[in-house]
Amino acid sequence: MRTAKTYAIMLYLFIIMTACHADSPQENIIKVKQSSLENFIYLQGGTFTMGDFGVEKNGRHLRLSLKNNTQPHQVTLTSFSLARYKVTWFDYDTYLLITGKPIQQMVNYGDPMEVQYWDGKRQPYQQTKDGNEQWSANPYYEKNPASVQWQDAKDYCQWLGQQLNLPIDLPTEAQWEYAARSGGYKVLYANAQGDIHNPPTERNFSDDPEVISYATRFVPVGTLSTPNAAGFYDMDNNGWEWVHDWYSQTYSSDAQNITNPQGPESGSLTFKSSRVWGATFDRAAMYPHAFITFRCAVNSEKPVQ
Repeated sequence: MRTAKTYAIMLYLFIIMTACHADSPQENIIKVKQSSLENFIYLQGGTFTMGDFGVEKNGRHLRLSLKNNTQPHQVTLTSFSLARYKVTWFDYDTYLLITGKPIQQMVNYGDPMEVQYWDGKRQPYQQTKDGNEQWSANPYYEKNPASVQWQDAKDYCQWLGQQLNLPIDLPTEAQWEYAARSGGYKVLYANAQGDIHNPPTERNFSDDPEVISYATRFVPVGTLSTPNAAGFYDMDNNGWEWVHDWYSQTYSSDAQNITNPQGPESGSLTFKSSRVWGATFDRAAMYPHAFITFRCAVNSEKPVQ
């Protein structure tokens, strides 16, 4: 007959064996580096009309947006590479563990313009509660896009660059829009069709507040809708994205006929620019302490090997 002590020993051995089979942060960093290298898409540089490119109708040029922060202007970019997917919580948690940073979670999320901060009540590498990888009520599900503050996003990209020996950073506004438009083509939405005619189930910027919630309704990267013609996923949905630039209301005149614009050297009210799910030229000003998704860019004119 097995005693309580025997069962205790068996349970202990099971826990030890399970722990031994679990991937360590050192093993996971290999996965992050490999997947990152595979996910970078190379874009040949060129000149394009950034902003609201509009349409020609009856001899008149009509804008597609009523916003005054999307004025069209000519921009030239040298070649670069951009990540096919947003950075996931698996990627970001690996970075936190490797660098010894605390595994934190956002609080007071909701309106990204509100003051937000971190606390330390979260476990890394979280899984879904119900096993459904297509939709998780858990915002920290490891395959969901990581939603972090601007400096944290920038630090991650630069850390990844150190691991891969590549000049990696957040993309500039111009790089982000060029990629969303598959190389600067005049397409309105960053999906395979370039329009908004995807089935509603493929999008998360509907009128339903439960669906467009900023931080609690993300889904695994690459599962929500089709990629655009260049192969990028989730550039028209699944959360706003950080870019490198300070926000400028007059960016069209600031960057007119400039090669590789970086945005202003500083920003009023400490706003950083972000790109919004929806039209490829939509943009917004966000406080750097808001929690936003992001992807990384390689600032090299050569393809990533």
